[in-house]
Amino acid sequence: MQSLSVTTPQELSALLTQYNVDVSRYGQGTAKTLAQLLKELLEGECSLAVLDGSLTRSVHVLMVALTREDGKRLTETNQTFHATPERAEYSRQRNCLLAEKILPEEDITTATCRAIQEELGVAVKGNIIASQSTDTEQKPSQSYPGLRCLYRTVRVTVLEKSLERQIPDGYTFTEYFTNGQLRVTATWHWL
Repeated sequence: MQSLSVTTPQELSALLTQYNVDVSRYGQGTAKTLAQLLKELLEGECSLAVLDGSLTRSVHVLMVALTREDGKRLTETNQTFHATPERAEYSRQRNCLLAEKILPEEDITTATCRAIQEELGVAVKGNIIASQSTDTEQKPSQSYPGLRCLYRTVRVTVLEKSLERQIPDGYTFTEYFTNGQLRVTATWHWL
């Protein structure tokens, strides 16, 4: 599967339209914008290729099962996306493990440390990965309507004692845009 290269919004829009993807749906409701897809492509968070005649977004995903000694796993139960000029504030129930895209130059340990720092604001220490497995899945993209997605998922287990500090039940963490504006607040529970 050879990646297709686009560098401008016009090239991306033309490519999507060529494969019958309705770009007018992007940026509507909870769908991400065309600019967000282009940013992911340019930063190496995903790639586009033709697979079995369909335009396909390929993403290398890391799923982190942060686990306590009692066997409970840290689960993101809610996300609140704060209002921006492009969209109104909205919340969604999640009930999923910590997840992050793996960047092209990252090994699994580096990606795991970055994911925990970015999603929880907590540093890790020492040997962190207790177990690891990999799988592949194809399904329609939830973020980009009309685009099929190939997810290559690496699942790792990290013990809570590998963190610099413990995470309390009901923990919230807010991420900010580079301009200091609120981006998203996540709520985490041990389940």
